[in-house]
Amino acid sequence: MFRTIFSIFKTRKLTFFHLFNNSILTIISFIWLEFSQSFQVLAILFTTLVYSVVYGYRFWTAIGLRNACFPFVLNCQIVLFSCNLVCHIGVLTVHFMKGGCNEIGAWVLNSVLNGVIFLLFFKFYVQSRRKKISRNGEIGKDKDL
Repeated sequence: MFRTIFSIFKTRKLTFFHLFNNSILTIISFIWLEFSQSFQVLAILFTTLVYSVVYGYRFWTAIGLRNACFPFVLNCQIVLFSCNLVCHIGVLTVHFMKGGCNEIGAWVLNSVLNGVIFLLFFKFYVQSRRKKISRNGEIGKDKDL
């Protein structure tokens, strides 16, 4: 969140996904604080772990150490989405197995917000893969000449 605020003050140049993602994460954080849900602690721990690893990696590369040979941050985001999906399925399972749970409406809103983040992320991922494939195709044509 602070990184977004500093970016706004520094350059005022943000992507829609970056701003929207931080807005949704603020709403999700409020939902987690306001309504107690099962698997909430597990989701918070997964999120904290993944973001700690991502920012540790960003620090690692910022001080000039070697980059990963794969899109590290992108893969961490995929791991986070997978963990969130497991937690959502867990909450839904508890809801139906135990005959209901507290604040299922908050869970539904949380699921919708996570789904929107996932769809935006997936759109970005597909677009970046298309650009990479088209660049590799152009490079391959240049080598043939």
